[in-house]
Parts: sequence; structure tokens; C-alpha cells
Amino acid sequence: MENNPATGQLSSCAKPSGGEANWLRMDVLDTVSHNMRTTINDAATGRPQTTQRFGNYEALGILGEGGGGTVYHARQPGVEREVAIKSAAQSGVADPNIRERFNAELRILGKLRHNSIVQIYEAGVHNNTPYLVMEYIPGGTLSLLIHDQTVSVRRAAELIADVARTVHWAHLQGVVHRDLKPSNILLSEDEQPKVADFGIALDVEQSDRLTQTGVRIGTVAYMAPERLADSKCSTVACDIYSLGVVLHELLTGVLPFEGNSMEAALLQIMSRDPLPLQTWSPRLPLTLDTICRKCLQKEPERRYQAADELADDLQRFLDDRPIAAKPARWPEKTRRWCRREPVKAGLAGGLLSIVCAALIGLTWGLSVLADVNGKLATSNSDLQDSIINLKAAREQTETETQRAEEALEFLVKSFRRPDSIRNGKELTVYEVMLQASRELGAKETFDPQTRRSLLQTIAKTLMSLDEYADAV
Repeated sequence: MENNPATGQLSSCAKPSGGEANWLRMDVLDTVSHNMRTTINDAATGRPQTTQRFGNYEALGILGEGGGGTVYHARQPGVEREVAIKSAAQSGVADPNIRERFNAELRILGKLRHNSIVQIYEAGVHNNTPYLVMEYIPGGTLSLLIHDQTVSVRRAAELIADVARTVHWAHLQGVVHRDLKPSNILLSEDEQPKVADFGIALDVEQSDRLTQTGVRIGTVAYMAPERLADSKCSTVACDIYSLGVVLHELLTGVLPFEGNSMEAALLQIMSRDPLPLQTWSPRLPLTLDTICRKCLQKEPERRYQAADELADDLQRFLDDRPIAAKPARWPEKTRRWCRREPVKAGLAGGLLSIVCAALIGLTWGLSVLADVNGKLATSNSDLQDSIINLKAAREQTETETQRAEEALEFLVKSFRRPDSIRNGKELTVYEVMLQASRELGAKETFDPQTRRSLLQTIAKTLMSLDEYADAV
């Protein structure tokens, strides 16, 4: 026994426990339990379970029974032909819906002539009870394979590929099965699958008189979410979903969605994604998990758009070629997780919003700070330039002052020279300027700028004395 992560309940990977979840496999209106092996053994030992007759046919035993009716194993004496007879339950004889289901199945099987569909031979009424005489398939059902876990991975893919092609052919004839499940897929003596029980099938060319609004017809575990939400919804996509459930069950031995109550099961089917096939068996190929998940998508448009597309992908798997279906990418996985964990997704979304708001605020703050820093940097650069200019101006001023002081000192010394008196007379300004000019020409201590300024001063002085020739 292993713990089933999908439900938290103990379940066997080898064999379904047959306990609380079995009701999921039951037809809502027509519960049928197939006891093929017991019935065949009883018939073989000559111990019929009933002596009931249906016209020319003698019942050998019961293949299955439920609220909607009983399926008998019978034979036609004389020709010794074995058949299956489906008879309405006595409690439903007066029910117009039961009679309509028999009439609908008779009409549909009359137009579906296919080697992989259980054929109908004739119809009749026995003791005011309608019955259908159909092809007898002695190999059991897929339910037995699932129970015994005797089917290999490759064989499971082959079986569902064959069934998908048959279902696609029925779709092309305008018929939607609406109740595909292991107990409605029989195996012939050469182990080829045959689709049976079109009792609630929909012929798109006829009005849907069987389905009443708000009344589910079918088997809950194999019904697509849109059918559970709207009992009138019956499309090709619904059958493809059911095939995905059967494939999952063949590969793992368990249903993709289970629950201890109708409400729990419906919640999982409507809102949860199936766990990976590898949850039950790590050796199952990822390719089959991808195919199975595509069939079980909640949205019909995300599934295979035709049953033959499913068959083709399964054939590609069998041929070791790349399949058309692709594993979900991270946006799809995120969307599924949000749907699977709405509370956590809401909390994560709120936290993400807070983080985004904080990041936006931080980005804006950093932008403002960068702008302020830029302005400060510009101001600092301007201040540095001003300081440099002021320093240069101060140095220039100090240089000019020094030059002026040197020039003034030279002129003062020129007038205060000891030889400024000649022959008892003081030298004139003219004479002093000429002497200073000569000394300045011979003096090399002054820098060129100071010398030039002094010479200009002496020249201006001489010109003021009208000594223009000497000034030049």
C-alpha cells in the first residue's frame, strides 16, 4: 500500500482498493458492475445464473447489472450463437427516459457499423421490457486489466490509440459517446478493444432528449469539467478527456482525481491538475505524462482537438518519434499552480505587489538622489573652478603688487640717490629720469614686466616735461 498524494488516502498502485473511491467509477444513472470472469466460468460449467429467455435467446448468466438494467450472457439455440442481451430493469420499465435510452442506443448502433464497436443484432420486448441483442465479446473489459495490472506501458498506449481511432470514427458519424470508461471498453478474443454501451451517447443530428438541465448522465470520474458544470455540454473534447482518464488509470492503476465525497471529487476535477504519472511509478515515460496531461486539460481548447490526434501522438510514442504535444512551460505551470493553490497564489500575489511597490519607490528615490548628487557634483565643480580662479587672481594681484612696490622703490631710490646733487645743485627731474633710464637699462634684477612698466613711467614723465625725443 502507498500513500496517494492526490488524496492523502492509502491506495494500492497495483490494485485499486475498491473502497471509498469506487463510487467515482459508477454511472450516475446506470451502475453496472462487470463480473465477466465469474459469469464465463459459470456458463462453461453449465451452471447458468438464470433460466430467463428473451424470444429465441436463452440467458446463460449475468454479465453486469445496475439501476438502469441488466446485461445477460445468452445463446441462440439451434445456431448456438452466443450474444449479449441488454434488458431494462423492471423498476425502469415505466420510466420514459429508460425507454428513450434504449431507443437512442438502438438508433445509434444501427448507424455505427465498425469492427471496433460492439454491434447490435436486433431489438425486442420481453414481458413489456425492452431489450437489445448485441455482439458477445468474451475477452473481458479494461477494468479487469486495471484491477489485475496485467497491461504493460506499451500495451496501454496501443489500446488507447486503437480506441481513440474508433471514437474518432464515431465522431465523424456525428456521435459523441459521453460515457467512455474501462468497463465500456471490451476485449475480443484476439485482445482487440471494442467500444460498447452507447446508451447515453449523443447523436448530434438528433435532439438531446436524454439530458435534462441539472441532471448528470455519465460516470463522474470520467466526466470532463465542462460536462460537470453544464449537463448539456457534450462535445468531442469531452470524449477526449475521458480517454485521458482511462489512459491514466491503465498506466497507474488509479484515477487522476479521487475523493472521499462527491464534493471533494468534483473540486479536484474542476480545479486541480493531475499529479505526474511518475508519482505512482517513476519509470513511466515523461512522453506519456505529457500526452495524458494534454487530454486532461481543464479548458477544452487546450486538449487534442480530435481523437485521431491523440491516437497519432500515442503512435509516435510507440514508434519512438517526437510527439506533437509539448510539456507545459513556466507561464502555463504558474497559471496551473495559481488555479491549484488559489489561497497561496493570492498571498504570493499580494506579497509580489508589495515588493513591486517597494522596488518602484526605491527606484524613484534612487533617481531623485542621483539627480541631487548630479546637481551637487556640478555645484562642487563650479566651486572648485571659482576657488582656482580666486587663487589665480590672488597670485596675480600679489605679483602686480610686488612689481608696483619694486617700481616704486626704484623710483624713490632714484630721487634719493647721494649723487642727486651735482656742483652744489640738485639734479632736475629731467636729469633724474634720464639717469634712472640708463640705470634701468643696465639693471637685470627686474623682471621684464616690471622693467617695461618703469620705462613706460619714465617715458610719460619725460613727455610731460616736453622732452619727447628723450622719451622716445
